[in-house]
Amino acid sequence: MRSLEDRFNHKFNYPWLLLNDEEFTPEFKHIVSTEAKNVTFGRLSYDQWRLSPGIDTDLMTKGQQKLEKLKIPYAKSTSYRKMCRFYSGYFFRHPLLQQYEYYWRVEPDVKFYCDIDQDPFQMMKQDDISYGYTSLMMEFIPTIETLWKTTLDWASERRKSIFKNNHLIVPNHEMPLINFFVDPKTNQFTGCHFWSNFEIARLDLWNNKDYISYFEHLDRSGGFFYERWGDAPVHSLYLALTLQPHQLKRFDHVGYSHDGYMNCDPSLVDKYKCQCSKTDYGGSWCRDKFTAYDGTPMDWSTSKWRLFK
Repeated sequence: MRSLEDRFNHKFNYPWLLLNDEEFTPEFKHIVSTEAKNVTFGRLSYDQWRLSPGIDTDLMTKGQQKLEKLKIPYAKSTSYRKMCRFYSGYFFRHPLLQQYEYYWRVEPDVKFYCDIDQDPFQMMKQDDISYGYTSLMMEFIPTIETLWKTTLDWASERRKSIFKNNHLIVPNHEMPLINFFVDPKTNQFTGCHFWSNFEIARLDLWNNKDYISYFEHLDRSGGFFYERWGDAPVHSLYLALTLQPHQLKRFDHVGYSHDGYMNCDPSLVDKYKCQCSKTDYGGSWCRDKFTAYDGTPMDWSTSKWRLFK
């Protein structure tokens, strides 16, 4: 919070909203209120922070043990899975968010390294941008083994004009993003996704009947808990099915780090008074591939994503 206030919000004074599954303590509220002026504290309802209805806990435990053997992060964390479910299907429906048009997701333990002098919300509104990001990452494939198949089951019913026998039949120019996220030869999700711990987006991108029907279909399958579906690949696949490239914006001038990964463009260090060095760009194979992507189908047959299976 202090990092973002110093680099951005002291100039724009946007309100903060902090949500938790338990009541915030008075001590916590006092400390936070010394860091920012306009802070609201909210609590999640039971439905927003729970197992999906009908989950077989024995089957869930077996899935967790499988991922633990593979040394997957958060393999046995039920709380992490609840968080992914919340960000996939509930945060945008929280009553305290209904007054807003856009949101900026800010996770604990993140850092902002560069001055942000332009208002990203105004930039997005002016340019009719729906979704903003800093980077793309690779997902651990064992955590999303059935996500694309489950997505296809939903899309084949909702979008019969673009799928036939569970395969894409839409022209590239009508849905150019899908050929990056899904290998057209094997019809498998590549694993690349927008890194959603940083996202600036329109709330109605998710808060609409179409996306909610998608989330509810995923939720009924149990994949958030039997596997470990993250909100990042869930969001990314929906974006690939619904948006055009001009509706996305990469905030490459926002120096940012989370969980050991960094996005800090060395060419912008001096211009934006970044505290990261010119060698701190951080590697992201998916980000670099997406930056060079021109909308045509890619050859994934020898690509790095297969190493993550």
